[in-house]
Amino acid sequence: MVLLLHANSFLYGIGITILACAVAQGYFVQYGGQFESQEKASRQILLFSIVAIAGIFLLLYIALKSVRSAFLVMANLPLALIGGVVMVFLSGGTLSIASLDKRRHRGNSNRATRRKEQALSRRRRG
Repeated sequence: MVLLLHANSFLYGIGITILACAVAQGYFVQYGGQFESQEKASRQILLFSIVAIAGIFLLLYIALKSVRSAFLVMANLPLALIGGVVMVFLSGGTLSIASLDKRRHRGNSNRATRRKEQALSRRRRG
């Protein structure tokens, strides 16, 4: 059995073990490398997310001219995302960045794809 641990939980466990041990005076433990990079990236993502949410709220407030309306729209965005993901799942579609590219899919892409596959299988047979 392979046990996969998140870096934070792994280092938390190491930290508890090190605290239980006696460390000589003048010495200290410092985590670096991948853990340090991951922590920096997590802080940046959190900061950018807060700035993006504040920016979206500001744009909604400017467009709707009401704090209440802007807040209601922001509160319903997660519900819209969940509904969209559920519908993609129920319809058997694919949810990816490539599937969102409108230039690649003109009209009903499922029918066009099925027709191409049927034509290709007929060519292979005959």
